[in-house]
Amino acid sequence: EDFYEFGTDVRIRGHLLATINAEGPISEMVLFRRVARAWGIARIGNRISKRLEGLVPRECNRTLGGMTTFYWPAGIEPKSWRGLRVHDDHRLETCRHITEVCTEEIANLAAWLLAHNGRMDAQALARNVCMLVGMERVTDEALKHGRNGVDHLCESGRAIQQAGKVVSSDV
Repeated sequence: EDFYEFGTDVRIRGHLLATINAEGPISEMVLFRRVARAWGIARIGNRISKRLEGLVPRECNRTLGGMTTFYWPAGIEPKSWRGLRVHDDHRLETCRHITEVCTEEIANLAAWLLAHNGRMDAQALARNVCMLVGMERVTDEALKHGRNGVDHLCESGRAIQQAGKVVSSDV
């Protein structure tokens, strides 16, 4: 019940900001799930989503990846960001689904793979990106998200596609 009290806005906004700064870029669904659970809320409905959406600090950048909004820590410019997070086999909590990863990070993961493996088939590159974030089973939907990131990498000029193969333009 405290969650809906006007006096808790500052605390909820602070929790949102702390989570974005610690985990960003972070998908809206993951962000809202983390904050709601911290408030003892197990299920997120439309009412809770709207409340949280209205409390996300304005200084945080937002990007749209497909139908998903991603929130970025203040001061980070998505177009020039080169960060990435790889799944740690020893820590289950580092597993993510590719749909929870922004296009910019998928592109960065693809660039990292190209830097370490050289030229790769575009489909294999997308599959390997999915596996890097912790997916054991890569579905067609996941491959589509992976390919979007590979395409983003090429559109940004950081890689080139030639005859179905992708190569880093830094080589």
